[in-house]
Amino acid sequence: MKEQYECMVCGKLITDDEGVTTLNGLWVCDNDSCRTLDEDNEATEKEIRITDKKSYLLCNADDSEFYIPDALHIERNDELMLVDSDEQASIEAERDGVSLIYGMDGVPDRVYVDTDDNRNIITNALAEYPEYYNVHLVESRGL
Repeated sequence: MKEQYECMVCGKLITDDEGVTTLNGLWVCDNDSCRTLDEDNEATEKEIRITDKKSYLLCNADDSEFYIPDALHIERNDELMLVDSDEQASIEAERDGVSLIYGMDGVPDRVYVDTDDNRNIITNALAEYPEYYNVHLVESRGL
């Protein structure tokens, strides 16, 4: 049996040949109900309908002391409190197929969603706001 992953839009379990990774790094069904395609045939997820069942949220911060402005990252779903920390939420997001950044200079591992666009946002933001450089590395994100 092929390995299956959960669609981040509808929650259905799908195999590699039934899904696609969107520009935001999310795994979704490769059909019109869960994704749209742009002129370059790049996929974007439709409204995420299963987030309220998850221990984590995909977030953008614009006024945070430690999250890079406008960079897509993982946070614990505080309304549900299914895990104890953002770190545990990130682990669960990865289990669901969300690709996270590892080994990027100035950025902690397993915090930010790994897409080319998000990496560009982070690089530009670190140049503009150097105070965010390594900010999470000072905080304890250890497991």
